[in-house]
Amino acid sequence: DDGNASVLTQEGTRILSVGKYGELQLRDARTLSLLGVAKINKGANALVAVAARRDGGPIAVAEESGDIYLVDAATLVAFKRLGNGGRFVKRLEFSPDGALLLSDGISGGASGFDLWNLAGSYASRVNPSVGRLLWAGFSSGGSRIVACGDKGIEVYDAKSSARVAAAEEAVKGACSLSPDGSLLAAALAGRKDSGASALALLACRLDDGAAVFPITP
Repeated sequence: DDGNASVLTQEGTRILSVGKYGELQLRDARTLSLLGVAKINKGANALVAVAARRDGGPIAVAEESGDIYLVDAATLVAFKRLGNGGRFVKRLEFSPDGALLLSDGISGGASGFDLWNLAGSYASRVNPSVGRLLWAGFSSGGSRIVACGDKGIEVYDAKSSARVAAAEEAVKGACSLSPDGSLLAAALAGRKDSGASALALLACRLDDGAAVFPITP
């Protein structure tokens, strides 16, 4: 299957990948040998995103149609259609405790993210005021969600979806959180005075303060 997205399982020994023929593949991370393969929804639609839970629980996959499925990690059999948020999904991520699933994507030219719980109910939809959304993900403790865009960075409460902090920093590329959730690395767009881009480290204090503070200009 021509790959659209891949992710390492939490223990780092296996790779999950999805592609245009609707297949979910499981491979050994060292040898790349195929350990399992399954068609999701009979391969009717290409798969565009995949996420694995930290505790080895259900896998989440998204079709190009926007449908999101939960898949048994042992058998690779889809057992639940979680829903469809009406977006073309670019990325999936489970919260650290596995209780929530974040899907970020595009709908009608507008980007944002949706939250789902594993019981199958639609939790909430968020359209951050950050311009074009480049990345959204959970803090290490799971209580906050960071959204990075080309016009700013915003932090949201994961339970209420309320915005709790913001920074007017234009992000140029992908963001990455440190393992402890205290730092956010982001490539920022060029400043008017220099036109040069800069790698910024932002102290987030996400799980105990929810503030975003620029450290590097």
